[in-house]
Amino acid sequence: MTREQTTKFLSDLAEKHINPHNDPRIYWAREVTFDYATTHAVTVD
Repeated sequence: MTREQTTKFLSDLAEKHINPHNDPRIYWAREVTFDYATTHAVTVD
């Protein structure tokens, strides 16, 4: 299994654990964006 396949497998597994019934009310962000404009980087939703 390649690194890419392992990452995909673990991502799918985590998503199914958090949202096992594919509930549309649960939002799953595929990427996290950071705001580096300050000295303390924060995530931006």
